[in-house]
Amino acid sequence: MLRHTMNIHNINIDSDLSIINRTIVTVGMFDGIHIGHQYLLRMVEKEGVNLGLRPLVLTFDRHPRRVLGDNGFKMLTTADERLGLLEEYGVEELALLHFTPEVARLTACEFVEQVLLRQLGMEVLVLGYDNRFGNKEAGDFEQLSQLGRERGFGIMQQEELNRGDGVMYSSTRIRESLAMGDIEGANYMLGHRYTIGGMVVRGRGEGRKLGVPTANIACPDEKLLPSDGVYCALATTASGEEYRTVVNIGGQPTFGLEGRTIEAHLIGFHGDLYGTTLKLGLTGRLRDIHRYDNPERLADRIALDIRLASSSRY
Repeated sequence: MLRHTMNIHNINIDSDLSIINRTIVTVGMFDGIHIGHQYLLRMVEKEGVNLGLRPLVLTFDRHPRRVLGDNGFKMLTTADERLGLLEEYGVEELALLHFTPEVARLTACEFVEQVLLRQLGMEVLVLGYDNRFGNKEAGDFEQLSQLGRERGFGIMQQEELNRGDGVMYSSTRIRESLAMGDIEGANYMLGHRYTIGGMVVRGRGEGRKLGVPTANIACPDEKLLPSDGVYCALATTASGEEYRTVVNIGGQPTFGLEGRTIEAHLIGFHGDLYGTTLKLGLTGRLRDIHRYDNPERLADRIALDIRLASSSRY
């Protein structure tokens, strides 16, 4: 993926000034930036060239479900991850709307009037094939088409992506795959590795005692983790170095530890990662977490995990 310079326009519904003109706009949360999202982004860019309009993506700084009280709802991408992926996939103009309960109460037509037309100079609206927005997600193609005729903007809708594989590309389906530990399936729908990460903090040091030092990662609370298990990943350090990695997500029952943690062993790494950030691009699931009779048995199993994670299969 090529990185572009992305202009970010931070807006809210009370902003009065028009910040950009003559745009073709698409709206969405874009959680995960999966294959379907990427297809929509390419469509907006292509139609912008055809129509002589500036492509612009509008997204929200927070997920509506979390703003409206569903604090248990987990995200495929944190805000920073989402913005980074949008930039990597070629978005050059991004409007980041501060999402509030007041925004949630707007009808689709009010949203179009107050945000897309007044602030973003929209001339064409592009809807995803299953996109709905506005209060209770009531905005649909027919309703918005009528508003377009009245207010003089065009509207088009993306066709459902069909790659001949029978797969429905959606954030919901990706969540289901992650809940089953199906990393390969999630990555296929995403078009990139599912990534988790955060600051490396001090743990109990059980891995070091076994001769397999691990980095204990403090992942943001809103981030969705796959089901408990042992995974392989490609780790990227803060300095940009990459290492094949074995990752334990869940408890450590051999040591009587049931609290959910993320422990990553970077194969071939020697050094101190404490206080730095670490990103783990998951590539596959190795096994379930088991309780072993003694630490030595666990060490033997980890040695096998390392050999598997080092193989070309992952």
